[in-house]
Amino acid sequence: RFVLLVSGLGLGSGSGETLLSTQLLLDVVGGHLGAEGHQRAAALIARVLLAGNLLSHHTQGRDTINKAKYLTKKTQAASVEAVKMLDEILLQLCSSVDVDVMPGEFDPTNYTLPQQPLHRCMLPLASAYSTLHLVTNPYQADLDGVRFLGTSGQNISDIFKYSSMEDHLEIMEWTLRAGHISPTAPDTLGCYPFYTSDPFILTECPHVYFCGNAPKFQSKLLQGEEGQKVLLVAVPEFSSTQTACLVNLRDLSCQAITCSGFGAEED
Repeated sequence: RFVLLVSGLGLGSGSGETLLSTQLLLDVVGGHLGAEGHQRAAALIARVLLAGNLLSHHTQGRDTINKAKYLTKKTQAASVEAVKMLDEILLQLCSSVDVDVMPGEFDPTNYTLPQQPLHRCMLPLASAYSTLHLVTNPYQADLDGVRFLGTSGQNISDIFKYSSMEDHLEIMEWTLRAGHISPTAPDTLGCYPFYTSDPFILTECPHVYFCGNAPKFQSKLLQGEEGQKVLLVAVPEFSSTQTACLVNLRDLSCQAITCSGFGAEED
């Protein structure tokens, strides 16, 4: 059985290439694409986990803050159409598989960590299905006895900005060894002011530790001092890389799958 990790769909950017790649991914998960072997493999995907930035940063519309009110009176927020598109995409996914939806930096929820789930009223079509699970960011789940823990990437990209570490995977390893997933909050990363306890401290070791919206796909199997095995996965931004990650729940192996359209430039 597999869990598919996807992040950074970037809906609302106006890119037809991204939409084509997203539809190809939906067809792969739904078993509508590929030969018999591919369809058999798609049937083994037990869950899809969307790790934040479902909407593009183009939907933020920050310029409206500085505009005169009479100029913005009849304009519609760019995020409205993008959320409708997200609802239709989730409808296709939820009809065949369980889907966990995490919010990200550009999604319509609170900005500070931990981010609360998207509201069901924004997704009227997909909310009819019991397979839709709107969850928080960071998110922890037990899937078939495998503990998943991960974020939409703000904690890792914030450290990347202010440190000399080379890549997201190295930062993830250090946060795991330190036992704290967001050490820069609340200094340079927005965070709810917790008074009595810090929810970002790790109390138990996860089996899979992932981070969304990374610049490229990377994975690594770590061995702990007491024999713990942890799979680190840097989930790439789908809108720019057209790549998602498949995690095998049996042996904690991970592989990338790419769904690029004909217009995408090949490496």
